[in-house]
Amino acid sequence: MTDVDSQALPAMTRAGPRAARPVHHRRATRGCLCTPRRRAWQDDGTCASCGQRVHEFQVLDVVRATLITDPACILYRNEIGASTHWPTGEKRKGPIRYGVADPGGADLIGLYRLPSGVGVFLAVETKTVNGRQNADQRQFQKFVEQRGGIYVICRSADDAGALLARLRAEVPR
Repeated sequence: MTDVDSQALPAMTRAGPRAARPVHHRRATRGCLCTPRRRAWQDDGTCASCGQRVHEFQVLDVVRATLITDPACILYRNEIGASTHWPTGEKRKGPIRYGVADPGGADLIGLYRLPSGVGVFLAVETKTVNGRQNADQRQFQKFVEQRGGIYVICRSADDAGALLARLRAEVPR
C-alpha cells in the first residue's frame, strides 16, 4: 500500500450510507459498563457505580473468568440455538440446531480434575440475582446429577470461588 492509499483508507471506511449510524454491540450498549475495578454490583442486581442493571452475560463473563483461574478446570461456552441460513445468506431447508442439550443446557460445560486425579463433568448455569431456572434447565440438572456430574448455579464471582473451594476439597456436592 502506498502512502496515498493509506491516507485515503480512513476516509473510505467512513464513507457510505451506514457511516452516520453508530455501531452497537450487545455487550457495549446494555447493562453495567463499569470496569472490574469500578464495578460495585449490589444484591438487588444493579451496579452502585453506574446504576445500570447487571445482565446474565455479564455474570457469565465474571464467573467464567473466576473458574478458569484453576488449571484443573476446563470450561467451554455452550452456545445454544438454531441456524436457518447458510453463511452465504441462502435459506436452509430446515434449521440446524447447535449446543449441548438444546434447550436447557448449562451456560458453561467442561471437566474438572479432582485432587485424586479423577475428572468429573461440570455444568455451570449462570443467573442474575433474580434469574430462575426454567423446566428444561431443571431437567438438564437432574440428568447431569443422576450420572455423577456436577451442576451448579452461579450468580457471582463469590459463588464461583466457593465452587472452586469445594472442588479442590473433593466435596463436589
